[in-house]
Amino acid sequence: MVNRVYVCSPNAVAVLGYEKKHSFVIRKEGLPDIVVRNPWENKSKTMVDFGDEEYKQMLCVDAAAVERAITLKPRQEWAGKLEQYVVS
Repeated sequence: MVNRVYVCSPNAVAVLGYEKKHSFVIRKEGLPDIVVRNPWENKSKTMVDFGDEEYKQMLCVDAAAVERAITLKPRQEWAGKLEQYVVS
C-alpha cells in the first residue's frame, strides 16, 4: 500500500523521526520519485512476518520511478542506486 508519492524529489532526502530520533538519509540515482508507505492495521494482520501492532512503529521510504515508468527494450540496460543511512 502506497500512502504518498513525492515526484521529482531531490537525490538526497532526510527523514527526521519524532524528536529527531530514528532519523535517516536516503540518497538515490536514476530513480526520480520517493514513495512512503505503511501497511496499516488491516494489511499488517495478514502479513505472517509482521506483528498485528507493528504498523504503528514502522515507515517504509523508498526510491522509485512512479510518475514515469522505466521501460527497457530487449538488451537495453538501466542502472539505479539507493543508499540509506541511519543518522540518529
